[in-house]
Amino acid sequence: MSILADADSAGGVFSLFRAGVVSLLLPRDRRTAALTLDLYQPARGRAVALKKFAHMSNSAGILRFMFPQCAAGVDPRKGWLLANHTKPSPAILSVDAVTMTVTKHGLPGSGVAAEGARIAAFNNAGIPGIANVLRYDTKMSESFATPYYPPANLRTLRDRRVERLLLSWLGAGFFHGDFAPWNLRLDDGGKLLAVDLECSRIDPAMAGMDLCYGLLREAMLVRRLAPDAAEKWVLASAAFFPEYMRASGWEGRVGEWLKRGKEYYAQTL
Repeated sequence: MSILADADSAGGVFSLFRAGVVSLLLPRDRRTAALTLDLYQPARGRAVALKKFAHMSNSAGILRFMFPQCAAGVDPRKGWLLANHTKPSPAILSVDAVTMTVTKHGLPGSGVAAEGARIAAFNNAGIPGIANVLRYDTKMSESFATPYYPPANLRTLRDRRVERLLLSWLGAGFFHGDFAPWNLRLDDGGKLLAVDLECSRIDPAMAGMDLCYGLLREAMLVRRLAPDAAEKWVLASAAFFPEYMRASGWEGRVGEWLKRGKEYYAQTL
């Protein structure tokens, strides 16, 4: 792992990496760095991921802007990920290798704590297959914490485990809203579990759309298919989920299913 930029404000204990709108502050501790990088990309893609990272200068104090914790000295047991620094109120994820927890931090008014409270309500309602909120804070800061879940390393959503997960949500009308291979991890029992629940809600009217949206994202962003080819691939993929398509009410209506999924996809761009 090459060091692209040292974090001066953290005493040289960290190195800063960036790829597009994703930034990572990786500690020297290899295990913590690996866990942090796994939030961005599964282990099998780490080397490729780091080659894509470009140098980010700290001359303008950018670390203090993006990672406020640097001002007070960052805990060297943790790694940090800034998911999208182009947003007005970007959220930061921290990984604690000692407690094996992931904490999402946000600026006051960012809604991060409310997100944690909403997920905790889903947990209390017994919604299966989603991250478990350990705590959320609305007084001192906008944050919530979950256990660290290892990546599932799915190559595609066309996996029977994905169908079982989606089927488990139908009864409660749970809608993830940001379904994609990279938002799927493994629980302690090795079953699939969804994270990144910022857009999640109870919405029975959206039954079937998590699958369509997720397949569209895989086709466009992972497989890099042209729009027409992506649509054909998604339509063909519906045949891999017969039980889910039937249970969600879309059996025999795949054209209409795709049209509605495309509408939701367009809303998220």
